[in-house]
Amino acid sequence: MSEMKRCQVCSEQYDASDPGDLDCVVAFLGRHVPTDRSGTIYILHFDSPTHVSEADNACVQPTTHYVGWTGQPVEQRAEQHGALASSIAAQRQGTAEDEKRVKREESCPRCGVSLAPECLGAASR
Repeated sequence: MSEMKRCQVCSEQYDASDPGDLDCVVAFLGRHVPTDRSGTIYILHFDSPTHVSEADNACVQPTTHYVGWTGQPVEQRAEQHGALASSIAAQRQGTAEDEKRVKREESCPRCGVSLAPECLGAASR
C-alpha cells in the first residue's frame, strides 16, 4: 500500500513505503524529509543584513531573520548557515508545516519584527 508524502526539501511527492522512492537529490543527507516529521523550528536574528549559507535556494537576498526547520542540533545547523550560536533567537519542536506557519504569522522574539516580509517576501514558499 502506498504512503504518499511531500518532501519538505524539494517539495516533491514520494511514496514513503517504497524504498526506491526515498532518494532526494536536494536534501542534505540524500533522503526525502516528510513535512510531517517532527524536528526543531529555529529563528535566527542578525543585527545587520546577512546572506544565509545553506539556506533555501529561493531566499538569496540579505536578511536580518531566517526561520528554518532541522532534525539535527540547532547549533550545528546555525553553523552550517555560517551563523553564530548567539544568532539563535528561538527554537521549539515542530514540523515543516509548523515552520511555514511561524514564517507567516510570528514575530522575532528578540526584536519584535514580523518574520513574514523577510522570510516569505521574495520567495514562493
